[in-house]
Amino acid sequence: MHEFRTLGADDNVRFMASDLQETELMDRIEGAGDLIALEAKYHLACLVGLRNRHRSLVRQRETSKDEPANVKKFKARAFAELLTNIENEIEEGTFCFKLASLRHLYVTRLADFGITSEINKGRFKEQVLNHFPHGQEQSAGKEVILVFEQGMQGMLKQAFKLDFEGDALILAKAARIVRNEIFSSSGFNFDGAFPSDCQQKTVPTQLKSLITMLMKGADLNH
Repeated sequence: MHEFRTLGADDNVRFMASDLQETELMDRIEGAGDLIALEAKYHLACLVGLRNRHRSLVRQRETSKDEPANVKKFKARAFAELLTNIENEIEEGTFCFKLASLRHLYVTRLADFGITSEINKGRFKEQVLNHFPHGQEQSAGKEVILVFEQGMQGMLKQAFKLDFEGDALILAKAARIVRNEIFSSSGFNFDGAFPSDCQQKTVPTQLKSLITMLMKGADLNH
């Protein structure tokens, strides 16, 4: 069992429960006052489940937006690179991150792809925390700080130990994603002529992303 240590964690649970319309959970916490003062406790698995359900809801909302597929792919890539950056920093012993700095990194990376987009601070924070269940939100004046437990350093190292079966599945999935985009791209079928922009159209976005990650790494600081 874990205790609520920050008001940010309290607010996050209330926000997700309200957004998901989890009536049973809302009935328990609404009107109960400060969960920290009440010394309320939670099971990590329950919190992870709540965050996963909320992440699915956010994804559904994002998917319903009228955005071109390539924009969604670039956003997904930029966010994946941001998460990799956080993991690398944690491995090197950094456990506190300013939310504004992380958001700036993400927005800057989107700009590299030619994407200008308004990033909701609350949703961005939830997206990050959904991937790091042990993360906690804290306030330092006007700054929002994301704090990760020191134990995550060992957890990440353990997660990156050799897993031949898992690695093979990841490679197979990556190959399937790239192949599907190659075969469905407009430049895949040859009609007897080479348009002036055929090279740009023939190479799929996902393949470009994969090659870039292989050459430079998936960390957006590289």
